[in-house]
Amino acid sequence: MKNRLKLLTGTTIFLLVLAGVYVYACCGEPDTVDSQAASSGKTQADTAKTKTVDDPNSPEGLLKTAAKILGDAHKSNTPEARNALMTHSQKMLTKALEMVTKCNEMLAGDKPDTAAIVASNETALKLMKKAAELMEKYNTLLSRDAAKTPDERIWYVCPMNCSTADKPGKCPKCGMNLVKKEPAEKAIYACPMGCVAPVDKPGKCPKCGMNLVKKESSEKAVYACPMNCETSDKPGKCSKCGMNLEKK
Repeated sequence: MKNRLKLLTGTTIFLLVLAGVYVYACCGEPDTVDSQAASSGKTQADTAKTKTVDDPNSPEGLLKTAAKILGDAHKSNTPEARNALMTHSQKMLTKALEMVTKCNEMLAGDKPDTAAIVASNETALKLMKKAAELMEKYNTLLSRDAAKTPDERIWYVCPMNCSTADKPGKCPKCGMNLVKKEPAEKAIYACPMGCVAPVDKPGKCPKCGMNLVKKESSEKAVYACPMNCETSDKPGKCSKCGMNLEKK
């Protein structure tokens, strides 16, 4: 029995050596064959990973797109940004459900690949967590938008004044594209002497009694002390109490 094992082992080694010689003779040195790949500094695994990330429907591609959508949502609270958050979160949840379903099918097989199942479940979990993050951001932006007055919201109006909507599209009456109308800036009234922080209503300064002056939208932003010590046209600290000035 031992002699047979030795013979089998020796034969296997001999065949492996022959195979190595054959590959070397046909392909040459590995450095020569793969010189182009080596010069690019990428392995086949790296190339495959890059292709996966570039695929927008792959888990990696969905996560990459989610990061961009979140970045856009941080910059502006618009209907387009909110719709992108909700639509992409739905895509990610659908993909995660597909992966979990496939894992269950793999588990039902005769010889399930445990490592592949664990890796797939972890990726599905990442998708679900990121989808939850997108939905949370959506709810936050929606709540902020709901708290705005009609003058503060972004509207889309027909150039012919046929209709108004809160999202882009076409006028249902004349068919023209709706034009985005920026929200009107809130009027600010400030004391000419800078005694108190600006307010959103006309009146008199409670300290010096002077009439509050309306600040036009073209004027610089106003930064005020939370304790109403002073105001400034640029950010910084209050010269009296040391607190950070807040933009009004």
